Amino acid sequence: MKKLTTIAVLTTGLASSMIGSGQEASADTFDQNQAPQQTQTQNFNYTSNYNQIGNTSNMSQSFTTSVSQTATQTTGSSSANLYTAGQCTYYVFDKKMQDGDPISGSWGNANQWASNAAADGHSVDNTPKKGSILQSSAGAFGHVAYVENVNSDGSIEVSEMNYQGEGVVSNRSISASEASSYNYIH
Repeated sequence: MKKLTTIAVLTTGLASSMIGSGQEASADTFDQNQAPQQTQTQNFNYTSNYNQIGNTSNMSQSFTTSVSQTATQTTGSSSANLYTAGQCTYYVFDKKMQDGDPISGSWGNANQWASNAAADGHSVDNTPKKGSILQSSAGAFGHVAYVENVNSDGSIEVSEMNYQGEGVVSNRSISASEASSYNYIH
């Protein structure tokens, strides 16, 4: 009798399922050019017939087993990103990974980032620099944004998520006087 073996593995953001018949499905087969969040389901059917004729026994057994796999992947995101998708912390974590300056995935809510970054050895001050993280403790959870540019007049350009709505990436300019009121993580 053939035996159905299912092994599910979830590592580094990719889920894969291997079926004893040798078929394989993997979350990394998603089309990266589609919408930011995708779900793919794959079903596998395995049927085995077992017939045995012995001295005194006739045995016949048939079974069908279905295995479903559903994986969701947000494109462009690092598999090490443990922050909640759609939030400012999630976006800034990915931006820092993209610019080759990774940060911790365990700094907590945005209002905790300056103190946790300092504890991790990052410098924190009130001077923005391109590639630094703007941090504010305002509101229940605070806010973080990625500094895209510092202009000659001291104003800054930031990109951010969840400032204009959950999961929405936006850009804005902040005046020099307002910019100096924030923390910057370097």
